[in-house]
Amino acid sequence: MIPSNNGKVEPCSHISSNCVVWQGPDIECINLCNGDTVSDVVSKLATEVCDIINASCTCNPTLNIDVGCLTVADPTNLDQVIDAIISQVCANSSASTSVAVGSVTGLLNLPECLQYTDPTSGQLVTQLTLQNYVTRLAAKICELNNAINIINTSLTNFESRLAIIEACVLPCSNETNEVQVIHKLQ
Repeated sequence: MIPSNNGKVEPCSHISSNCVVWQGPDIECINLCNGDTVSDVVSKLATEVCDIINASCTCNPTLNIDVGCLTVADPTNLDQVIDAIISQVCANSSASTSVAVGSVTGLLNLPECLQYTDPTSGQLVTQLTLQNYVTRLAAKICELNNAINIINTSLTNFESRLAIIEACVLPCSNETNEVQVIHKLQ
């Protein structure tokens, strides 16, 4: 490369960068040594910068991605895919955390017996996402099973007690062994 004054009026000194040497300290990580020419220094620094750029990003990658349920049909760059993913996550996030009061996509209506008041917001929850709906149903089923087990245990206990009472009182007969008491008046 020949030095140029870039259109300036002053004359430029034609000294080669191969004649100017680095007088700074050795820099081991880029193999730069005191006494290297300026040409070598610039080359080593430029190579390091290029290596960092190449290692940090892949520019214009080939996108052969199945975007599944995302709203981007045929992505041509990574930005479109990332934007679609962020939009989908935000849509899912807001749907799963909302306490529904109307018809919102992705929410299922709760029957009246499964509706409840949200302890944090104090609002009546009438709809849930599918995952939360199934979790609520499972909890209710377990609650009902526990109640049925308690009722069955009580019934068994009552049956035993009833059998004991019946054994003490029964067998019954129509005959009475009543003692007649006659009281005479004087």
